[in-house]
Amino acid sequence: TFLPSLLAPPIAPEHWFLTNVAARGVTSSMACCFASFAMVTVQGALLNLLPGRVYARCSGYVQGISAAIFFLCALESWHVVEWADAGTFLESFAWAPPVWFVCLQTDLLGRGNDSMQALGERAVWASAAALVSAVAIYFVSYWRYRNLLLESSAPARTAATRGFNWIELLVRDPRRAAVLEFMDKTLSRSRAHRMTLLGYGGLAFGLLINSVLLALAAAHWRVDWDTLLRFMVLYWPLTASMILIPGMRHALSVPVELNANWIFRIHESLGRAQWMSAVEMFVLAYAVLPVFVLLTPAAIMVLGWAVGLRMVTLESLAALSIFEFLFYSWQKLPFTCAYTPGKKPLASTVGRYLAAIYFLAPALSAIIATASQLFAIFVVFACGFAALWLWARRQRLQGWGESRLLYEDDDETPIGLGVKT
Repeated sequence: TFLPSLLAPPIAPEHWFLTNVAARGVTSSMACCFASFAMVTVQGALLNLLPGRVYARCSGYVQGISAAIFFLCALESWHVVEWADAGTFLESFAWAPPVWFVCLQTDLLGRGNDSMQALGERAVWASAAALVSAVAIYFVSYWRYRNLLLESSAPARTAATRGFNWIELLVRDPRRAAVLEFMDKTLSRSRAHRMTLLGYGGLAFGLLINSVLLALAAAHWRVDWDTLLRFMVLYWPLTASMILIPGMRHALSVPVELNANWIFRIHESLGRAQWMSAVEMFVLAYAVLPVFVLLTPAAIMVLGWAVGLRMVTLESLAALSIFEFLFYSWQKLPFTCAYTPGKKPLASTVGRYLAAIYFLAPALSAIIATASQLFAIFVVFACGFAALWLWARRQRLQGWGESRLLYEDDDETPIGLGVKT
């Protein structure tokens, strides 16, 4: 929090510069510690209250939900600073932790009243309580559940208790079905990968809810459900795709057990094309299809059959093009390749994603909304979007099934010239 506190504009111009920086830095650091230790405390409480097998399944979902809540609170905190002086706002949202820390910051600058001082004290006590409870519950949980969670493994499911399997129903090719089964079981059993996906899901959920709140704030909080649904079906699909598809790519890149990838290497030549086809099917089924399954009925209900289907068609082609560009250089079997994190500066990576989410997605959504109104314009844009998708797909499939899969993420590998070998 040091650089944001130093580079942000002054909170109170009448105060000295270092006083502004110190007030912002202290409150921001305390807010971050409160969020982190509160999450640890919740996980520790679940660890002590739930059986080990149940906890192993629900802990990732708790972290995903917590990530969405905290990320949404972080986004909305920028607006809390502007509203903190309103007495009715403080009374209505005195339960919200972001309000506590804003009041603490205002009180440190000497501009707070009695109610702000009380909420600022609540922020201090909440941070201290989160820290103490997290440390205490960590030691209790470590000694009680060390054997249960770290030294024992859950028994594998037998064939009689497996239940319904959609892979066996939809996929007939045994090689493709085997890789889909491998990917599905890996994600269901690996808490690290499940937490990664839920983290991206929480990021997407927080951004989408924040976009709705910004739209309501721009309309002075006059709720018009028809306009709100129009905004959601127009903006949400592309934004969610721009977050969930890279998130799925990131999760598939992280290995599970590198010492076991030899079994895939010796069988690689028998089914490379089927394996890559399974990866494509898996990503589309889990990262793209749910978004459009949920929002297509809403689009048809709000816009009517004709305009709704046109809009969904253009958005689907745009989402498929995003997938093709992001997976253009993918020549790996998920969870089996070495992974080197941090190959690019974090600032450039975050900057590209923010530019795509805040500039490209709204612009593309506006173009799609305009093109969906008239059938003639829709045909032109649909042909253009389809041509872009087919071209990107053809480039990605070049050499598919013939190029060897990559198992070592080596930075010293020579840079290619666009030709897959």
